[in-house]
Amino acid sequence: MNNLGVLLKNGAEGVERNVGRAVDLYKRAIEKGDDSKAMHNLASLMMAGGDEVVQDVTRAAKLFQGAIEVHDDVRSMVGLGWLLSNGPGGVDTDMVRAVELYERAIEKGQNVEAMRYLGSLLRDGGDGVRRDAARAVKLFERAVEEHGDVEAMVALGDMLVRGTDGVRSNAGRAARLYERAIETRQDRDAMLSMAVLLRDGGNGVARDATRASRLFQDAMAGRNEDEVVELLGKLVREGVKLSRA
Repeated sequence: MNNLGVLLKNGAEGVERNVGRAVDLYKRAIEKGDDSKAMHNLASLMMAGGDEVVQDVTRAAKLFQGAIEVHDDVRSMVGLGWLLSNGPGGVDTDMVRAVELYERAIEKGQNVEAMRYLGSLLRDGGDGVRRDAARAVKLFERAVEEHGDVEAMVALGDMLVRGTDGVRSNAGRAARLYERAIETRQDRDAMLSMAVLLRDGGNGVARDATRASRLFQDAMAGRNEDEVVELLGKLVREGVKLSRA
């Protein structure tokens, strides 16, 4: 039932997408035998909402927890960890437990999302989590080296540009990471970070205002006003000057 649910959720050649029926199949699989895959799949749908599914993050958290208890499900560790670290409506944040879940997911399944999420928590610290920039770098590096993870390329690049406790600034390596992320997936966050590097130059990176302008335009293309404001706010928080005197 779970496999049929996945097929209906995604659709395929000759199979019309039907998320509502997929939900019913996941529920039946859970009722019949505590199917951990069905628990995870249903929880993921309820966490996101949409597509005929009413968002219910509280139920999603319970389903993730059930999948962990029944089958030590790695993807559910990551899903529950994300809910606990972000605390969407109805779910109380618990950063310490989120860290524990990510650690388990990495140890048990070398899960790339857990590496990236844990890296972000350790990079920022707070709410009971001790900041550990050096470990964050290692986690991002592992996500890049073992999985080619684009988001980790950008996160690692940003840390190397700034430099921080226990992490030496290395703009040249950051530029290579951004270029790889752009080449791999035309990642717009990488374009934005690379544009700032090329605009300012220095530390082993040659200034290239023309390409910086082009990358900045590409990074902003197709984004709505709220997304643009969010990106510009991110740059300001990181100490980037948005205009040159």
